[in-house]
Amino acid sequence: MGGDHGPAITVGAALDCLQSIPRLQLSLIGDLAAINRNLARNLGESVLSRLNTVEAAAQAPDQEPPAQVLRKQGTSLHVAMQMVQSGQAAACVSAGDSGSLMALGNSLLKNLPGIRRPAICAMIPGLDDQCSYLLDAGANVDCNAEAMRQFAWMGSIMARALGAGDRPGVALLNIGTEPGKGGRQIQQAATLLAADSGLNYLGFVEARDLFRAKAEVIVCDGLIGNIAIKSCEATAQLVVEHGNALLRTDPWLRLFNLLTRKSLTGVIQSVDPATYNGACLLGLKGIVVKSHGSSRREDFRQAIQRAYQAAVFGLDRVLNERLEELATG
Repeated sequence: MGGDHGPAITVGAALDCLQSIPRLQLSLIGDLAAINRNLARNLGESVLSRLNTVEAAAQAPDQEPPAQVLRKQGTSLHVAMQMVQSGQAAACVSAGDSGSLMALGNSLLKNLPGIRRPAICAMIPGLDDQCSYLLDAGANVDCNAEAMRQFAWMGSIMARALGAGDRPGVALLNIGTEPGKGGRQIQQAATLLAADSGLNYLGFVEARDLFRAKAEVIVCDGLIGNIAIKSCEATAQLVVEHGNALLRTDPWLRLFNLLTRKSLTGVIQSVDPATYNGACLLGLKGIVVKSHGSSRREDFRQAIQRAYQAAVFGLDRVLNERLEELATG
């Protein structure tokens, strides 16, 4: 029920995923009348047998404070988290408010050993099929140096598990790459990361380096990370909208577009963060994936696929095992 569009987007994306992933089973949680209005009438048995609907009548508007959402029983997000907590579901996907998502995750699922604050980990596309993992992308507005060190550990474990090598590079997002740049908090984090022999700390990167994959893991507080992600999304959307406006007015450009449409579409998709939508909330005893609130149908489909991949891989288990090794070794 969360996000800007609710079931109008989430239900269609769910059906798309059920049709493309034969092993996937989904529960749609929320206002059943709203869900049913958006269900296709010609669903095949192979889809219906893997689709479940769960009533969650309570409403929690996105502008409602997380503390208030935490006390409200029966919302779609609360019920989804309870299903993960009880083992009825392998993962939760939501386009709802980040603060509420983290508050309920902390309350119901609890943190992994040694983790003080979970972090939203977003994938940043790069050149030559390279990518970086940025965290925190919005779960924690104000983070101290120790929290950022933990983000670096979780990001490194995830990157390593997903094929980034034995010692993924870690960088801090800053206003410059020179030593001494940035405020006290970022300087303290740099000192901690450089002194941690378990991390492959590379130094600072700037926002203009986000798409250049200069480090497998990019660490920042949630305020900076959220602004960076949304700025990237807005820029990609602006390029597309501006290009479409030009095509409507210039016949030569329309001809050029017909000749190069496939190549241009591929380039735009390769740098559009929405193509990589679905950020894992790392640090919880369970898999939770955050989709951005303005998700389109294809964006939310990406988030569901990300959650499915994380569940099949056992991302929460891998993180837990590796963090326990670090704590004892």
